[in-house]
Amino acid sequence: MTEVIHEPARAVPVLHETEVLVAGAGIAGLFAALESAAQGARTTLVDEYSMVGGNYGPGLGSRHDLWQSPTFRDRGLGGQVGAFLRELERRGGIKTFDFISGGDNVPWRWQGMAPIPVIDRNEFQRLALQRLRELDVALLLSTTVAGAVVQNGAVGGVFVETPDGRRAVRAQVVVDTTGEADVAAAAGADVDASHAGTEAGMGLFFRVEGVDWERYEAFRAAERGKPLARAEQRWVDEVLVPAMDMVWKNYPRELLPFIMADWASGAFRYVAPVPGGAYAYKIPFATHDQDVTTIEVRWPPDKLSVLNALNRSTIEASARQHAYDTIDFYCRHVPGFEQARVSQTAPYMGNRWSRTIVPDYTLTKEDIVAERKFDDVVHVLTTLYRYDETAQQAGRTRRLVDLKNREEGHNFDIPLRQFLPQGLDGMVAAGRSIGRERTASLRWRWIAKVTGGVAGLTAAVAASAGAPARQMDIRTLQRALVAAGYYLGEPERLAELGIG
Repeated sequence: MTEVIHEPARAVPVLHETEVLVAGAGIAGLFAALESAAQGARTTLVDEYSMVGGNYGPGLGSRHDLWQSPTFRDRGLGGQVGAFLRELERRGGIKTFDFISGGDNVPWRWQGMAPIPVIDRNEFQRLALQRLRELDVALLLSTTVAGAVVQNGAVGGVFVETPDGRRAVRAQVVVDTTGEADVAAAAGADVDASHAGTEAGMGLFFRVEGVDWERYEAFRAAERGKPLARAEQRWVDEVLVPAMDMVWKNYPRELLPFIMADWASGAFRYVAPVPGGAYAYKIPFATHDQDVTTIEVRWPPDKLSVLNALNRSTIEASARQHAYDTIDFYCRHVPGFEQARVSQTAPYMGNRWSRTIVPDYTLTKEDIVAERKFDDVVHVLTTLYRYDETAQQAGRTRRLVDLKNREEGHNFDIPLRQFLPQGLDGMVAAGRSIGRERTASLRWRWIAKVTGGVAGLTAAVAASAGAPARQMDIRTLQRALVAAGYYLGEPERLAELGIG
């Protein structure tokens, strides 16, 4: 039994009152706040960091990810999401980077795909702050959401920790975009934490400077196509694979002789052990942006948890140390990196999977493959993969779509019920907080933007109606989404829903 200490009850001053409160200013939270405010709701955005944008802000991520779907790339996204991205592109804030390949074993130019667009983080941050100010969104930055205000079975705001102590913020509707379903969990809603300890895929982005990229790419090009010698293949099979407890096809082939030599001498381990049973390694350059890459940390199932503060702190400290050690290794061995140094590390690690709400309805793989239609659809999404006979014949469960020939993944409805935590009114969720089923791939960045926008609009409509989101007239909400530019289907589908 876990030892507990009973904290004395206390009166918490109310710091602020709002109609819609968005908890978490990451990608989903930013667009939730913008969409809510654009619908006329008094909106407040809370985040523990002093910057907004999450992965596109302090997290140093960059990949746009909309390249997955040719149709959505051509059509563009709706609402405040689409307007923001169009303005960002007009300002030069979306660049095209030639990724060459993400290591020599797994080319990122999947089947002739177009170069992946990359977000300029500084321009993204600048535009985000401008749009938040224009829409009069109240910001509570450097403020940690530390609990939920629950009254009569409904969320009525959040508790926050500020430099002036614990405070409360009242709200008619709360949008949980914390990425960990923090508000839902604090409110006592059923949550699913099963993914938090099973291959959560934590990553720390960091930036380097002082690199002669032309020399480096010339070196890579010369080494990339060389076959492995017998001793090298044996080392990969007998040392690298066991160290990672998995087959990693994307290791930097051109560095293998250096990796082997330093590993044998004890000077450096490319795959470094992390206390507690995890391991850390650097993703090859040119998988995210030229000067930004990631230290990724993985562990065997249920060994550690991203929700455990001690586990997480140990992982993050180890990842930061490994970033510096890895660049020292590059400086010793890799042409073009002689004067390289780490110039910036993200203030936090991101993770692909964590705690989620248990929603009124959880999309399943079967729903997605069957491209099931839902009466309460609030957006149509698409996958990067297809689950079909072609994949099965190759001995796989799924295959990447053929982007060269503009093949689409499975187009599927996401219902409003996916955003609603079971048994709890007064809130909706978005982003990673709703991604209970992994095969739905709701963690993708462009989908996080969309679900954030949809959740923000839903919260604004609910606040205006003075009713919980699950009690709203779904046709009213769907008409508002279509009017804002969100894609709920072609005209015949809208006619079927009675909103055409």
